[in-house]
Amino acid sequence: MTNRLIRIKLNKNLYGTAYLTDKKSVLGTIIHLSGFPGQLGKNELGEILSKAGYTVIQPFYYGSFDSGRVFSIENCFYTLQDTIKSVEKNQIIDIYNDKKILTKGPVILIGNSFGTNIIQSYPGKFGDINKVIMISSVPIVPDFNNKFGFNPSNFVGFVKKAFPRSYRIKDSIKLENEFSSPNSLLSVIKLPDNMEILQIFGNGDYVPKKIINQIYSEKNFGFKAKVSQFTVPGNHSLDSMNQVKIAIEIENFLKK
Repeated sequence: MTNRLIRIKLNKNLYGTAYLTDKKSVLGTIIHLSGFPGQLGKNELGEILSKAGYTVIQPFYYGSFDSGRVFSIENCFYTLQDTIKSVEKNQIIDIYNDKKILTKGPVILIGNSFGTNIIQSYPGKFGDINKVIMISSVPIVPDFNNKFGFNPSNFVGFVKKAFPRSYRIKDSIKLENEFSSPNSLLSVIKLPDNMEILQIFGNGDYVPKKIINQIYSEKNFGFKAKVSQFTVPGNHSLDSMNQVKIAIEIENFLKK
């Protein structure tokens, strides 16, 4: 039986989707941050993890799709902050049934592509969260920008043209600077040392694992968390990968 994907409201301006587990004993609550551009609707990974006993919360970033406000990196950080609060306070509403959903057990973070940026550069408090899964990490730091020729102006322009109703971008220049200025919001990795991290790559990922390891090992980031890595068939980001194998690796990682 397919686990049902529901529409949720996390607060008056923050919406998303969720997979609920039908297990009597909930193993934990997963917050899954999507790539950009894009959103997490129906996906095999969320379905498998919910069947295993996890509640999977998939918020829409502020300023995107059904969530309020304007889109910015800062508001993406607020998306994570407010999602964590809503999970911890058990405040998330199943919109169709107009009742709260059960969010209990340890909280785990999953980032997919751009979602990894928001997690690793998040300036807020992680509370009791100590496990993170990074799928196709894209550390947008100066070293990465130089090696891959990332152009934030072209990228932001593409998003505005291709997704004019999905992202409410009020100030393009500000968003470009949030991506790429020397002191951009994504330029520093802030994950605490007590984090356990599972990194998952596609074997055809356009960001090679070697480069990721070089970036994370830079002394100025002070990155000392425990990291394990795994490669699955596919390219970059969740849609192109073998999500069954990803789910197996995540379940094994969370059992440790």
